Amino acid sequence: DTAEAANGVAVSTGTKKLQRGMYLFVFNGRSEMFELVIDEDQDFTVIGDTSWNGDYYAKMKFVGHEANTAFVEYQQQRRVYAEKRYYLIQDLKPLKDTLSKFPEKPTKAEKAVKDGFEKTMKEKEAELRTVENANNALDSTYIARYPKHYLSKFLKAVQDVEMPKKLPLAANGKPDSAWGARWYLEHFWDNVDLCEEGLIRCERLDRLALRRSESGYRRSEEQHTHALARLETLLHLSGGIYFG
Repeated sequence: DTAEAANGVAVSTGTKKLQRGMYLFVFNGRSEMFELVIDEDQDFTVIGDTSWNGDYYAKMKFVGHEANTAFVEYQQQRRVYAEKRYYLIQDLKPLKDTLSKFPEKPTKAEKAVKDGFEKTMKEKEAELRTVENANNALDSTYIARYPKHYLSKFLKAVQDVEMPKKLPLAANGKPDSAWGARWYLEHFWDNVDLCEEGLIRCERLDRLALRRSESGYRRSEEQHTHALARLETLLHLSGGIYFG
């Protein structure tokens, strides 16, 4: 859909509801954009600052839409953790460089200085782990708080199924090493709500196909084939809805 702004206000209306999914709000003539959730409730207002500061969500507010309000809070918290992580990594770089310059067998005075740097580095590393753990827990926290939201269904869908830690025994009495692969194939779709057609209507669909276990999104030819097969299966189970 398209809307023209007049005095800083743009109104988008229609006779038919948009299909569920994660949509992009794209500014005309600019490369900036932001995501928003479209579900059954499509009567809402978005308030924000369109001057680009690297993060539209920082000043964004949704009126009359609970799911998007929660989505903005989620994005804002992601930003907080990302910034903390960035600055901690920047703090660690000079510490590591300085420690690498100490001799293998430092003098007593040098060792005292080195110990101080190592103490600071351990403190920074511990702080970094805390931030990363909190960031990693953000998705599960959101899912637990808003289990029926579209974003929860997407976040859960991209989480890999948790494998049982203990392998059953094979006929020979030894752990069945092939059982894990069979179990994974049987339970691959456990986290995907196949009744949520909005999952195929998302700019991050590639992430759903690849799952987090294939981090970096650099596919081998085999991974690419598997990713396409997953998309085809998702399409089929969602009713064959076409996406471009």
